[in-house]
Amino acid sequence: MPLAVYSAVDLAGANIGRFLKCQKREVACGLLALNEDFGSDLVVFASKHASVSGKPCLTVHATGNWGPAQKGGEVRTLSRTSAFAMKTAFDFFKSHPLEGFEVFLEATHHGPTHLKEPSIFVEVGSTAEEWLNENASRRVAECVDFVSAEWKKTKGKVAIGFGGGHYCPAFNELEADGFCFSHIAAKYALDFVDESTVKQAVEKTAERVECAVIDWKGSKSEQRAKIMKICDSLGLPVERC
Repeated sequence: MPLAVYSAVDLAGANIGRFLKCQKREVACGLLALNEDFGSDLVVFASKHASVSGKPCLTVHATGNWGPAQKGGEVRTLSRTSAFAMKTAFDFFKSHPLEGFEVFLEATHHGPTHLKEPSIFVEVGSTAEEWLNENASRRVAECVDFVSAEWKKTKGKVAIGFGGGHYCPAFNELEADGFCFSHIAAKYALDFVDESTVKQAVEKTAERVECAVIDWKGSKSEQRAKIMKICDSLGLPVERC
């Protein structure tokens, strides 16, 4: 059974937790420092998103580090995740828009990376004004509840993404058009990507990964060549966008 998890010391998480109806657990720590296994088939973290831009947004992402672990988790370690759960959350936000808030898939980043069960983060950003916004908190809670009930019914082409910015503009378009992304390595992480991390991305996706997608304009030629060589060695088809 899916489990929603939020932190009592996270302004957004605690606010979202008030509106959750699904099975949930409050933890008395920051989510990035979490050290617990939950015995669930899916963990959905309800949390805050912070950014320099401060833009109001609703985001979905998997966790892990393609390279250094600057914000929690282990070096060169990706989490177990679900592409179907990611898409279920993304599609819910897109079909239930909140005025003034943009919706984004984010590239894979931060921890935790050690959980035995697949997990995703569903977040509200990007400042305290949004974290304490009841309409936004309620919408995120509704999304988490929906994912918990419906994620196994989702269909689509399961993929891993490489390139582009942190907010994955090219992959957001594909996600809205039938793709289901699990792990995504933004352009800034591509120099860290190696065969072991791509293999992790495939093996730690709950669903069978059908292809890798490269954001052609959002990557350098040498980065593309490396990714294609790795995917070829793993027998993973490559598409470009």
